[in-house]
Amino acid sequence: MNDQRGTGAHSPSVVARLLIGILLVLGVTTQVVSTPSAGAADPKEAPADPPVTASSGTDAALRSDPIPPELVGAEPAPVPAARSGEALEDIACIGNGTSGKRVQLVYAYRAGTSNRSGTYASSIRTWATQFDEYLAGEAAATGGNRRVRFVHDAGCQPTVMTVQVPSNATEYDAAVDALEAAGLASSNRKYLVYADWNVSGLCGVGTYYGDEDPSSSNYNNTEGGHAFTYLSCWDWNTSRTALHELFHNLGAVQTNAPNGNGGHCIDGTLSGSDIMCYGSGSFDACDAAGPRIMDCGRDDYFNVTPVAGSYLATHWNPATSEYLAAPSGCAPQDAFAKSYPIGGTRGWTKGSNAGCGVESGEPTHAGSRSRSVWWTYTAPSAGLVTVDTFGSTFDTSLAVYSGNSVGSLSAVASNDDSGSGVQSQVTFNAAAGNRYRIAVDGWNGATGAIKLSWKHAASPANDNLADATTVAGGSGSTSGSSVGSTRETGEPMHRRRGFPSVWWSWTAPSTGTLRLDTLGSNFDTVLAAYTGTNAGALVAKAQNDDGQSDYTSEVLMPVKAGVTYRWAVSGYGGDTGAVSLNWNLQTVQCSISNTNPFNDVPNSAWYRNAVLWLVQRGITSGTGPGRYSPNSAVTRGQMAVFLWNTAGQPAAIYGHGFSDVPSGSYANNAVAWLVEQGITSGTGPDRYSPNSPVTRGQMATFLWRMIGGVYAGADHGFYDVYPDDYYDRAVAWLVREGITSGTSQWEFSPNQRVSRAQMAVFLNKRACG
Repeated sequence: MNDQRGTGAHSPSVVARLLIGILLVLGVTTQVVSTPSAGAADPKEAPADPPVTASSGTDAALRSDPIPPELVGAEPAPVPAARSGEALEDIACIGNGTSGKRVQLVYAYRAGTSNRSGTYASSIRTWATQFDEYLAGEAAATGGNRRVRFVHDAGCQPTVMTVQVPSNATEYDAAVDALEAAGLASSNRKYLVYADWNVSGLCGVGTYYGDEDPSSSNYNNTEGGHAFTYLSCWDWNTSRTALHELFHNLGAVQTNAPNGNGGHCIDGTLSGSDIMCYGSGSFDACDAAGPRIMDCGRDDYFNVTPVAGSYLATHWNPATSEYLAAPSGCAPQDAFAKSYPIGGTRGWTKGSNAGCGVESGEPTHAGSRSRSVWWTYTAPSAGLVTVDTFGSTFDTSLAVYSGNSVGSLSAVASNDDSGSGVQSQVTFNAAAGNRYRIAVDGWNGATGAIKLSWKHAASPANDNLADATTVAGGSGSTSGSSVGSTRETGEPMHRRRGFPSVWWSWTAPSTGTLRLDTLGSNFDTVLAAYTGTNAGALVAKAQNDDGQSDYTSEVLMPVKAGVTYRWAVSGYGGDTGAVSLNWNLQTVQCSISNTNPFNDVPNSAWYRNAVLWLVQRGITSGTGPGRYSPNSAVTRGQMAVFLWNTAGQPAAIYGHGFSDVPSGSYANNAVAWLVEQGITSGTGPDRYSPNSPVTRGQMATFLWRMIGGVYAGADHGFYDVYPDDYYDRAVAWLVREGITSGTSQWEFSPNQRVSRAQMAVFLNKRACG
């Protein structure tokens, strides 16, 4: 395997920090690499929610074990696909079939075995065009059109190259070497290989570059690649392996994606809702009962129209790959038989009826029969269901039916214009488990972008962010229920483990420290606080899974006067129940008097105001009469006290268990609170090392963990902070919050000791901005 490297046209920060080696993803699982954290002498003190990182190098690779058994078999080759001619009509015919970046289908067999290309070439074309059609449906659901740019002949049939490899070229590296020796090494080709052999425990192999550059200069876009699907997993109808591995070649899933774990995502599972999600800590945070889809949260690796400011709008989005095309024409759901599946108590999806038509025997939809597209809704339970097209860009008509063929449907409900608008809405009684066919058409041939929304009566009123319940005041309590709630499109998986959710909205009456908890709730809660108005582009401010009491949650976070915060209460791994939500705001005075009690803090010093703020807020009294010692290093014991005082000296329920922090020491209560909050676990067995100095990287991690180690959603731009550093995400959060801009334009100096002056500025900016 060649490790193709280069500097490309990336920004300096990307070149310096990204792992630009090829990361090898075998099957569907990747190795978890633990990293040390603040003040750690060994890996014991790992982040509370550690990022999964990947190693890189000429032949460094992520190896997988184990593979889900339902995806692996030792059975003989699948039966050749039937109706291949019909499937071949569905591929996108793009240009002359060879120019530009393309995906080349390859049949590979080993020397000494039979060449069965004549038997399977047609089936390979069929399986490939089936997943191409599937991709088109997923693109339509995110508001656009995408097809694979296959190498194809003049008749628009994808070509299948046949290559013999040596008899011992079973493993990925050897097989790739053989293919490249045979000439399959173009930088304008992704080679999708149907390998006529099995590898124990694997369905397929794909490579990708760890590069988040959103431009066309991304290495996943400028370089070629090889994706293998092994014999037992060829069939598209029983395995999604080919598309899974091809999307690795296109750059999915980047480690820093909201739910990324280095090659895959954790908000779905391969046996459940997502074709790319798998690995340690995975949850089916989408509709596991529904069909597998691509990027079930529409936030990690595929969205044609991502929300402005979201990860996929600002980082590499494989939907923009030049190995995919955006041809004109209608999506596959133009046909009733290819309707797009939806479900759950609430949700919305996108689509378009541009270029669509009608089928023979199709009924008239609320007076229209011109350019329809179809969805199939499966009711999770009995109750009223409301469906609408509000947010669509044209005059719609909407109809709901029961039945299994377009020519024998029974009308359930229909509507042309709802109220004074030109969009449509219907409400109908649904029976549990029944499938309802939904058609959206355009009045008098109108076409445009569609937004289709549905809501079941079982959905809580504040299920979606837009419907958040408003609360007010410096303190208070409220209640509700998350039973029947959902995870809406683009919504974060809270603390990477919490879903589904219900929402509240609160505007801070003053600047201060907010304590928010779910004490009194009757289920295992996950609590998160955000700013923002769109579920797909929220800014995480604080999060917590388990607080001090049972399985309820608590966050302690700085808030600013006049800012509106969105609170999400979700359940660990999908748990739901009765919610109790409590809040209390401790006001913080950010203004200072000019009285300076320290002889060693000049009035012209860059840290002067921050030091005076610390003193006047009672966070510190200095190191002696008239002395603050601004240039002295901060120790781990002092750091604990600074953070504890900033939080208002909350009492810890339990002790810390460190032999080097005596019960009567100045840092005892502070260290106990840090341990209880998951901010630190010490530097080794039975040790906290209170007298050891704190580095800038460690300090960033301490501060970040105080608010639950939230997803920063942004890059920091520093050359000296790498993706596999334990403080990488903490530093990104500091930069996002405006707490630091580094020690120079491109440096953070993570190993530099933190001075008391620097500590004062960090704490002041955290609280007051």
